[in-house]
Amino acid sequence: MINKEELKRLNEIKNILIKAKLTEGVTPLKIKSLIEELGPTFIKIGQILSSRVDIIPKEYCDVLVNLRTNAPKMKDSELKSILNEEYKDVSKVFKSIGKCIGSASIAQVNEATLLNGDKVVIKVRRKNVYETMQMDVKLLKKAIKVLQLDKVIKIIDISKSLDEIMQVAYEECFFNIEREHLIKFKKLNENIEYIYSPKVYSNISTDSVLVMEYICGTYINEVDKLKEDGCDLIDLSYKLSDNYIKQALDDGFFHADPHAGNILVKDGVIEYLDLGMMGTLQEKNKKLLKEAIFKIVEDDYYTVAKILVDMSTQNGDVDLYSLKNNIRSILTNFSNSTLDTLDSAKFISDMYKMLRNHNLTLDKDVTMLIRGMCVIESVLKDLNPNLSLFDVLYNHIVNNKESLIDADKILNAAKSTLSSAKSMINIPKEINTFVKSLNDGDTKFKFELSDSTNQIDKIEKLLHELIIGIIDASLILASSLVTDEVIKKIFIVFIIILSAWLFIKMIFDHFHKGY
Repeated sequence: MINKEELKRLNEIKNILIKAKLTEGVTPLKIKSLIEELGPTFIKIGQILSSRVDIIPKEYCDVLVNLRTNAPKMKDSELKSILNEEYKDVSKVFKSIGKCIGSASIAQVNEATLLNGDKVVIKVRRKNVYETMQMDVKLLKKAIKVLQLDKVIKIIDISKSLDEIMQVAYEECFFNIEREHLIKFKKLNENIEYIYSPKVYSNISTDSVLVMEYICGTYINEVDKLKEDGCDLIDLSYKLSDNYIKQALDDGFFHADPHAGNILVKDGVIEYLDLGMMGTLQEKNKKLLKEAIFKIVEDDYYTVAKILVDMSTQNGDVDLYSLKNNIRSILTNFSNSTLDTLDSAKFISDMYKMLRNHNLTLDKDVTMLIRGMCVIESVLKDLNPNLSLFDVLYNHIVNNKESLIDADKILNAAKSTLSSAKSMINIPKEINTFVKSLNDGDTKFKFELSDSTNQIDKIEKLLHELIIGIIDASLILASSLVTDEVIKKIFIVFIIILSAWLFIKMIFDHFHKGY
């Protein structure tokens, strides 16, 4: 059943849709204007869709990405009413309330001065904005159920996506969460001289009003102004990209909406604003992403495929060997591209299509990071079109490899030794991948042989001997690296046993024509 408030909101939406005259045709700008008029829920949906080139055309994404500011300003009476509700008497907290310097769908930002003379900015949440968003989502879910849109649209789970939007909205609407974000971000970046974020006044901030230090600078997309100020754009691009990677892969806590309106530059220092939407990367996924970079460099796309599966939810069977080939095709172009030559829309579209085809859904934290990377990519492109994001990723991980040494590294020492041994005996990568897929049961074969049972037995014997040979080679390498005499003697004993066994097998197979 629909209550009176919901019915009123439905009539509002209906009148806005009629006014838009969608039957006369649609354009990206027309859709953007419609979304802005529909209000905060639809603006948030539009913002998220702006990075989903796999769902909507790129020309729409390019326009929807501007759904950031330009919302109607609050009336002075409305602003004062909200402040008095929070502080009872606003004059006992602020000496003055200045001009509006930013107005978005959820909140408005004004300059202000504290009683002690500190110049600050106040972020004030609009009245009933979260309640309106809750109502809109509830109505949208009812529409999905009635129209059975979840059965028609298979690309995404619409209801689940709406729940995620409400989670993001919750974090942006209730400023105690953003306050904690500001404190945490500042602490994580306090030792980086070229990164800054505003101090928060926790003692006078509330859930509806966030009080922060006033900071000024040049918006990072105002390239001509930055040049006039003597800013080195190339240096700035590397600092910004390296820090963003540090936020994601080292801290696991990154700005999820790093568009140009949220980044200022002053005297070469990058200043982040609006930390309402932050991403948190799981420890597991931080390690997997770092490992994936190294495996891409090594052209080990089979392991990259397995990493991708580990970072996803499986919705059906996954053919790892086919996934490996698809990943190789997509990533080869990406790893060799600069921002000027990279078609990010095609890259993201191809990646999501590949995931769907292989019954995979990326973890939410990784999806949010991809969105953030798409947003910051456009910022970096203005600064340095020749920048290679992949090179920055790889160099950051290599330069911070000390941080990768942990218990997992010790547990994986045997794997590293085996990898070195394989290189030493020069096993081609494709054979190596073939053996891995056999070991994991991911490769299927169709034999058309006159005596298939005997042939398969022979192939199994050959593979077993190949594996024993690899182990033998790894033991030989390991024995040359260890210094402990007891362990070295143990290795030598095993080497002798395995080598003797292989030698005898080769003689036996030769005389008995085993192969």
